[in-house]
This record gives sequence, structure tokens and C-alpha cells, in this order.
Amino acid sequence: MTFLLKRRISWEEAFSIPLAFAIYFVGFALLSLPAKQPIGIIDYAGILIFMTGSFLNTASEIQRDRFK
Repeated sequence: MTFLLKRRISWEEAFSIPLAFAIYFVGFALLSLPAKQPIGIIDYAGILIFMTGSFLNTASEIQRDRFK
């Protein structure tokens, strides 16, 4: 984040953004704990789609930074 962001980060952002991500990622993990079914092919497909999207988003941001 600090590599691509060329401005200073306020203290409000420094605490609120990691907190939001923690709630998002940890919250979804905790909500899925009561599931009695094992991970299936659809779950693996969803994980693969999420990882591919994250990679494409990050790679495009790096390319945009280099272009600028």
C-alpha cells in the first residue's frame, strides 16, 4: 500500500483500514466455521477466482504506477 500510494496516510486511515480488512476476512472465516460440509470443488473454484482477481488487480495497479 505504501509503495503505490504517493500521499501521506492519516492516522485515521492507518487504524480504520486494517480494522475493516480484519473484520472482513476474520468475520467471514468465523461465520463459515459452523459449516458441516467439507470443502468441495465449488469452494476451490471460488478461492481460485478470488486469488486470480487479486493478482490481476495488483498487477494492473503496478503497471498503472509504472505508466504514470
